[in-house]
Amino acid sequence: MKQFSVLPVRFSTISPHDNDEAIINILKDDYQRFDNLLIKMNKKKEMGLKVMASEQPVYESIIQKHDNIRRLRDKLVDKPFDKTHKERIKIGEMVFSALKDEIEIYKDYILGKLSPIAEDVKVNDNYGNFMVLNAAFLINEEKEPLFDNEVNQIDQKYEGLMTIKYVGTLPPYNFVNLSIKTLGV
Repeated sequence: MKQFSVLPVRFSTISPHDNDEAIINILKDDYQRFDNLLIKMNKKKEMGLKVMASEQPVYESIIQKHDNIRRLRDKLVDKPFDKTHKERIKIGEMVFSALKDEIEIYKDYILGKLSPIAEDVKVNDNYGNFMVLNAAFLINEEKEPLFDNEVNQIDQKYEGLMTIKYVGTLPPYNFVNLSIKTLGV
């Protein structure tokens, strides 16, 4: 990847051929498609970003921001659990709703900072209630330092509130869907 553009091929693509001639035929048959993709992906790389909210700090942030939740919680603190079961369920529902809203705000902020730097963005499905963002960014190599700097600024801004897993440099897995016909060649 330091010297050439790389095209990732769909997982478990295996040539049944054990000779160079069959492999060369595959490359000849799909030459134009490979060439177009190589041109499109020239000097580009994928950077992965997973952002997880830290449970306790996010809950504390929600309590600070939402007076109605804080007041209800404070009202129930010294009361017996069995006599306040419905109210506690209501608090849980309110917190869950606020958590979804907060995560969307964080996600929109992060994407708003990083998307303008990227050539393309692929937002993947989140897993778990505390995942803020699971995304891949296609970055022109010239903009990588700017992108790195922006990720570091986001990390500093949300230090203690979120954990950021920043992975790269990767082949553009999320931006190239290359399937190669290997049988009958």
